[in-house]
Amino acid sequence: MDRPYISEVIIVEGKTDKQFLLSFLNADIIETNGSAISEEFLNELVEISKKREVLVITDPDSPGEKIRNTIIQKIPKTNHIYLDKKDSLFNGKVGLAQCKKEYVLKKLKEVVMFNKQQLHLGITIHDLYELGLVGLESSFKKRSALCKKLKISTCNGKQLLQKVNWMKMNLDLLKGFTN
Repeated sequence: MDRPYISEVIIVEGKTDKQFLLSFLNADIIETNGSAISEEFLNELVEISKKREVLVITDPDSPGEKIRNTIIQKIPKTNHIYLDKKDSLFNGKVGLAQCKKEYVLKKLKEVVMFNKQQLHLGITIHDLYELGLVGLESSFKKRSALCKKLKISTCNGKQLLQKVNWMKMNLDLLKGFTN
């Protein structure tokens, strides 16, 4: 079986998630062993992030959210895959290892394509994080206020980034016609 290669280092919650991903991906995967992440582990992730991109995939539950928030506080330039609860639920259990392989591949493709678009257009999720528009409890209120000023519908961070980049791209095109 041909397993796609993922250049990012993938961070998951536990061994089951790691084994699940390794069954169909060729990737370097590190497990956190739950939401009680040690400072030593975080420092290792910081060192890894200096050399390679880091991608976090956690379960769509409160321990998964705690892991994402802990990592993003230490490494703001981290990519994340957010799993939908309905797509990661099987036999009463929720988690990455409960997902279908095709669903995970689709989410990976979206993130990889989305990150390539960001690099091309210039405004990144990291810019939104630095402005406090994602990653904080108050982010939704800030995004809502910005969306109101821009006269666009309220949206999550990824949607806002797409809309802002679309607006930026169209402004750049208009500048090209007027110069």
